[in-house]
Amino acid sequence: MNNYKRFTSSSIPYFLAGILCLIAGFNGEALATAFSKPPSETSWFVSGNLIDTFTYVPLMIGGCLLVLGLGKSLFSSNPSRP
Repeated sequence: MNNYKRFTSSSIPYFLAGILCLIAGFNGEALATAFSKPPSETSWFVSGNLIDTFTYVPLMIGGCLLVLGLGKSLFSSNPSRP
């Protein structure tokens, strides 16, 4: 039971954070547009570099968090010793 508790408390948050980062990365253009809008403006320009940053950085972070969660779930549980 202790190994299950350790698995749940150590790897599930990484999976959830990775999934949230991947969702944010796939919506990078919308997020870049929302964060770059000046107050009380109806039209504005969003640079391609900003869209790329809001897309690729969360995707890389999310991928790393998913790999970290998978690694923790596979390698952190100790087999029971006889």
